[in-house]
Amino acid sequence: MPKKIHNTEVTDQNLRDDEFVKLVYELLEKFGRVKVTNLGVFHLKDYPARTVRNPKTNGTMRIGPRVMIKFRPSSVLTREFN
Repeated sequence: MPKKIHNTEVTDQNLRDDEFVKLVYELLEKFGRVKVTNLGVFHLKDYPARTVRNPKTNGTMRIGPRVMIKFRPSSVLTREFN
């Protein structure tokens, strides 16, 4: 289970998008889960190694294990888009 993140305030209202992404990335590395109020939750998901097939050549290759960033929108954000 991921560690709970304590309240982290971002005081600069003019925080640029790349700074926000960098902050989320750093918090994900440290805690594995980031909750942004009224936006949603970012979390890490582990994918195991697998074998894939190239449909053009019909050749197979092995893809190693990886970690992906997933996002689940909040109910507030979901209501805004629906």
